[in-house]
Amino acid sequence: MNGWTFPPRRSSADLAQQRATLVPQRKKLVKNQHVVSRAVLKNFSFKDANGGDTLIPYNVRTKRELRPLGIGGCGKILHFIRYASQSLEDLWKSSVEDHLHQVSASIQDRSILGKPDLVTVVKDCIALHLVRSLRYLEVHSASIDQAQRALGPDLIGRFKQPLSRLFLAKYGLYPAGDEALECVVDEFFAEWRRVNSDGLMERQDVEQAFERIRGGFTPLQINVMYAPAGSEFLISDSPAFTYLFDATGERFTKIRSAVGDSNGVGMPIARDCFVTTAPDLGMGEVPAKFVDYLNMVQMEIAYEHVYYRQGSPLASFVSSAAAP
Repeated sequence: MNGWTFPPRRSSADLAQQRATLVPQRKKLVKNQHVVSRAVLKNFSFKDANGGDTLIPYNVRTKRELRPLGIGGCGKILHFIRYASQSLEDLWKSSVEDHLHQVSASIQDRSILGKPDLVTVVKDCIALHLVRSLRYLEVHSASIDQAQRALGPDLIGRFKQPLSRLFLAKYGLYPAGDEALECVVDEFFAEWRRVNSDGLMERQDVEQAFERIRGGFTPLQINVMYAPAGSEFLISDSPAFTYLFDATGERFTKIRSAVGDSNGVGMPIARDCFVTTAPDLGMGEVPAKFVDYLNMVQMEIAYEHVYYRQGSPLASFVSSAAAP
């Protein structure tokens, strides 16, 4: 879609105020953080001999099916957010995860489109899973490095005389050239690097991204796509993704683009259901070949694992798709 509108970024003053609030909470951590909500994983699970909700993990890197694992052990990462993660988990729990059992029930009885509050929860769930991923943290880290490399030469070009005076005052020498001035500029980035290295900056960035993306979803609706009998959706440890459609609307020309450059964002939310953002409400069954296509996308975007139930036809699908 075109014309995405997102809430403005927080001001520098707001970010500084939030950092002051977060510093005393820095050691309040959730050690093992689920990057895929347990309430979502449950929708793909089977009951083991003890009645527990269980999944079969498949490692897309080693191309091996692993032993069955309870959903509590799936889709989680040790110290995903390294700084004040408890407060962030509390935000996600209250705004999204506490309501996902109602979403699941309404998807199963196909009443979801008549419940605007739950449609909002679905959109928030997509936003949550888009930012709560190692893929997103990698983008964050790369953007910090790129910004520093881009800003350094710009600062020297714009403020050469003030920087030269600072260099003279600090070292008692006149700078020999731009390389000398880089020493002064580097000091300006030292605090930025410190905040980024201890995890505070990424903690702020993930929360702000969640706020802005869910805000961008506010005017949108959802499409709910059901798999036909005999087909199932796969879920990965990084299940939400942006996409650009080709002219036919049946294939993606690009996945994992910036949200504002995309046609929409979607994720599997149950083994028989996939949801996307959309301009208008929609619901229907999609062909089995499109289910297979979306499952291939899940394998492509997985960070390490995809998950399915015991006895699922996906076991052979995943094994065949992963074969060299």
